[in-house]
Amino acid sequence: MLLMREPVAGLASPVSPSPLVSGSPVGQAADLPRPPPQIPDHELLRPIGRGAYGQVWLARNVMGTLRAVKVVYRQDFGEPQPFEREFKGIQKFEPVSRSHDGLIDILQIGRNESEGYFYYVMELADSAGQERSTGVLECWSDGSPANAGSQQLQPSNPPVPHYSTTPTLHHPNSYIPHTLRHDLRSRGRLPFEECLRLGLSLTSALQHLDQHGLVHRDIKPSNIIFVGSKPKLADIGLVTNIDEAHSLVGTVGYIPPDGAGTPQADLYSLGKVLYEAAFGKQAAEFPQLPADLPSRPEHRRLLELNEIIARACASRPEDRYHSAAEMQADLVLLERGRSVRTRRALEQAGRLAMRTTPMALAVAVLGIVFFNLSLKKRGPAALPAERASVFVLPFRPTWPVGLDGNPIGENFFDDKSHSRITDAVIDSLALLKGVRVGPRKSGWTFRDETERRREAAKTFAYVLDGKLTNPPGRLELQATLFQGRPERSLWSQTFTATTNDVIGLERQVIDRVARSLGIQATPEEARRIDQILTNNLAAYREWRAAIGLVVTSWSWTNLTTVKVGLSQAERLDPNFVEALLGISMLDIETAGGEAPPRDRIPRAMNLCRKVLEIDDTCFQAMQRLVSWRLLYDWDWAGATDEFDRLRQLYPDEHLIWAIMYRCLGRTNEARLELAKAEKQDPNNWLLRGNSAAARFSERDYAGALKEANRWPQLTYENYPILARCYVETADYAKALDLIGKGQAVYNNSEWEGLLGRTYALMGEREKALEVLRKLEEGSRTGYPYVQPYCVAWVHAGLGQNDQALEWLDRAVQERNPYPVHAHWGGLRTDPAWDGLRDDPRFLALLKTVGLDVWPR
Repeated sequence: MLLMREPVAGLASPVSPSPLVSGSPVGQAADLPRPPPQIPDHELLRPIGRGAYGQVWLARNVMGTLRAVKVVYRQDFGEPQPFEREFKGIQKFEPVSRSHDGLIDILQIGRNESEGYFYYVMELADSAGQERSTGVLECWSDGSPANAGSQQLQPSNPPVPHYSTTPTLHHPNSYIPHTLRHDLRSRGRLPFEECLRLGLSLTSALQHLDQHGLVHRDIKPSNIIFVGSKPKLADIGLVTNIDEAHSLVGTVGYIPPDGAGTPQADLYSLGKVLYEAAFGKQAAEFPQLPADLPSRPEHRRLLELNEIIARACASRPEDRYHSAAEMQADLVLLERGRSVRTRRALEQAGRLAMRTTPMALAVAVLGIVFFNLSLKKRGPAALPAERASVFVLPFRPTWPVGLDGNPIGENFFDDKSHSRITDAVIDSLALLKGVRVGPRKSGWTFRDETERRREAAKTFAYVLDGKLTNPPGRLELQATLFQGRPERSLWSQTFTATTNDVIGLERQVIDRVARSLGIQATPEEARRIDQILTNNLAAYREWRAAIGLVVTSWSWTNLTTVKVGLSQAERLDPNFVEALLGISMLDIETAGGEAPPRDRIPRAMNLCRKVLEIDDTCFQAMQRLVSWRLLYDWDWAGATDEFDRLRQLYPDEHLIWAIMYRCLGRTNEARLELAKAEKQDPNNWLLRGNSAAARFSERDYAGALKEANRWPQLTYENYPILARCYVETADYAKALDLIGKGQAVYNNSEWEGLLGRTYALMGEREKALEVLRKLEEGSRTGYPYVQPYCVAWVHAGLGQNDQALEWLDRAVQERNPYPVHAHWGGLRTDPAWDGLRDDPRFLALLKTVGLDVWPR
């Protein structure tokens, strides 16, 4: 696994050498971050954004005003023509930008021929607010060297004064641009009136561009900023003349089937943006509408807006709006309270009149009028018949959540018992005829109480909220049932049971809620509820016993027993999220001795997808899918987008963000996050492996040895990195000693490969060849699975470059994650491949896995 949050729930072993468990990523690129460019009359504070066409800096001019500066480098383009075309596009856009409120203002353009870049200074977007001002979201490299000391981790920029351009900005590290993407991620969807204003403003801006012969080519939520609370089109690096818009650009999901580069294509992209804003769905889900749409107060107006969106996003260009002015006219009609749907139906009737009788036309028109009048009388369509709808919010625990590394005792309460009790109540209420329940939302546990109740009340009549406490020998649930709209408390009650009667407590809660809804369970429903509660508790105990083996007496040989326990937990409760996550991890770890990654990782990913169908807020499932999207699919762009989304949802997961930044080759950001993680939880066992691995991947071997040895007790997770450091610094005696200790615990192909490489580098050729024969024989038999990457280590150490490249190619063909991510740095920074880096075959492998561009 690439990223990890809760080791026990996901069954990540605390002593595993595997990079898929410990979280060690691809290491630092050989390329260092670019130094800050020189911009006349501006002090560059820190980077705040980056795309395919340049980097954006937060800057302060000589007057003390904060600005945004975008820098575009010639070397980022394969040929000079696109670079020159982008520069000409900015030159043409500059005077146009300041003549419309819906376009970001370009204030200055410059070019540095000797350094090979051009830049432009822009007005700065509003700050997204203080609630996420941790420096995590857009904390890019400060430009210090990759092997800089810890004293350089924290930028030394002085606080930025309060300027009217960004009224909430006090310090450069607290600034996050206010974009539409930020709003959609924090609010889900926007009210109808906001969507309408957004559409009116941006169609007007596109009309202005069209009048000057320009197109935008990359309209999406992250490219719509707010300045003075007004929406503006930003990231204008792709703006160009209509007749020059030939290249394939834009963002997947927002590009029409016929491609970008026309005014109609910009309107298509805008339609997708309005679809996301109005309905809270992803662009790829278009034209699907939310299931709860009929229950929304703005139901009819949203359907009218959807009529406009549908036309803007029509598959065939001839069915779309021909101009921004035409689309804006429909939005204005909607703003005035008129019906776009009715007008469109009348237009269709008018076209029909050319080929039908007057009587038929009259009937058609009267039918349209009658249909719309009846809609006004009936109001929104009714929801499916149901006696009640109840959303059970995740019960909040008052005991500490997250294991501290101590063995699990006999006490029932730990970091997952609260979610099991919530699940039991949800599943039981769902068995009552006519009762609709909400999904699991574990990610809401730490959200503001009022906020999460309001969110649930949007689609449910009642909301059950609760808090669990653990007095000695007892379990107490302080529960409140709310009526959704208008919100009011119907009752509050504390339910109590002994720790041996958890099912009794659950029955009390279920019975109280059912009586409040006026529902009496039938004998059959009562029997099925009893079965649900019994299975729930039994599944929990199976799961707890399985993870207890991991925490108290972990060994590779007992993982089969662990998997049996987790499988039994899943059989008892197919919706037990933690059991599914554990099986997903074991499918990766134990199957390492049975099959190559391409035969097992897809199965693990499917289990994570199943988890998200049950609980779409499960952080572990989301971050694992992001990990494997990178490690297995090599989808760097998609993984980075998902990483950015998760980072905004969970800004305090510093260790995970540190690992991901290292995977992207952004070492300075990784160090900043690692420092925050250690300050946040200095006893986290994952830090032991990651802090040393971070230095190794930067080739700071002395730093890695220091990190590994500074823990009170040297543990197994640091053995591989220590051994590797000793190998690369030619301290072979110490390396062999650690390799022997590692093999005594778990002798896999990583240790064998490292042993063979050590023998090869110290001149013991026959011993290296003997290890190589053993590895290659194991690879032919297929059990246990031999890591091709580690076989390549030995060949490279012996100077057998052709054979090393063959094994690396095999690793790539098997979709092995090691070329992209490992303790060892992967293809980019592993010193084992220094003798191969100029070989065209090695460069081709880099391109295959997406590492030809670095850092990402």
